[in-house]
Amino acid sequence: MQNGPTRAAAADGRGGAQWTAIQGPGALRRGGPRRWLSLAILLFVGWLLAGFVGGHLVTRGRPASIPARVDLAGHAIEAVATTTADGLTVRGWLVRARPDSRDCAVLATGIRGNRSSVLAGAEWYLARGWSALVVDLRATGESDGGRVSMGWHEAADLRAWHALLRERGFTRLCAHGQSLGAAAIAYSDLPWDLMVLESCYVDIDEALRARLPWVPFSELLLWPLRRSAEWWSDTPAVLLRPGDALAKRRLPTLFLCGLADTKVGIDGTQRLAAACAAADERVVLIAGAGHQDLLAFDRAAVLGALASFVPVVGR
Repeated sequence: MQNGPTRAAAADGRGGAQWTAIQGPGALRRGGPRRWLSLAILLFVGWLLAGFVGGHLVTRGRPASIPARVDLAGHAIEAVATTTADGLTVRGWLVRARPDSRDCAVLATGIRGNRSSVLAGAEWYLARGWSALVVDLRATGESDGGRVSMGWHEAADLRAWHALLRERGFTRLCAHGQSLGAAAIAYSDLPWDLMVLESCYVDIDEALRARLPWVPFSELLLWPLRRSAEWWSDTPAVLLRPGDALAKRRLPTLFLCGLADTKVGIDGTQRLAAACAAADERVVLIAGAGHQDLLAFDRAAVLGALASFVPVVGR
């Protein structure tokens, strides 16, 4: 085997004289570092791009046309709208249990839902004598907005709805939210009389890691996704901690979570309850349920929990 310089020969293309070139062993490896540098740059750009696109997808709105309805469980539906402090029009349906009703439950769904997703819950509240307001949070259903913000800006929607209900003469208000909707209630900082929080995350970083458990070194590798989502939603991730918000609340609160919910987890729900400053706080875990519509999964268990917490009114 030859270890020294090598000789390469080539014809001049016209059958003429040949030339030779001496190549040292270093020339064979000259492209190696460049190729590794190019690969590193490509991976770095791909990492950033994947995070940018991921943030776009996570925060994108879910607009939808809502099929018209005239009643719910025999009660007339009123299409209502209000304007948030940041200028968005949000829409929903107000269903009065009675013309003189003074008690109303506001129902807000999770990230992929809209008012149609919470009609079964609204029917239950109506049967208990409560009027029901089912809402499309911003960027969902027929409400304005282009981005969801994991409950932070959606809290402004709930403040607008709270003000509208007070103007309509309601004096006792219950807020019932699922996932993102539950977080929005926690962030709303409103004097609700009752709060029902289903499948509410503890903080957004934990929620992100729980949804992508197969990603190693998640704090590092998910950094572009986190920053992208912050940019798209105009919401610093450090603010997205419902547990911190609940530490300032002393309102009666019912926490509901599935025992098989790996996105929030039993530990997460128990930590939320521990952080909550309410004197009346309850935790109910639904056997077998994951991160899903708990009422649809186990109607009897969820309604039993609600019945022990939400009083019958107007009878």
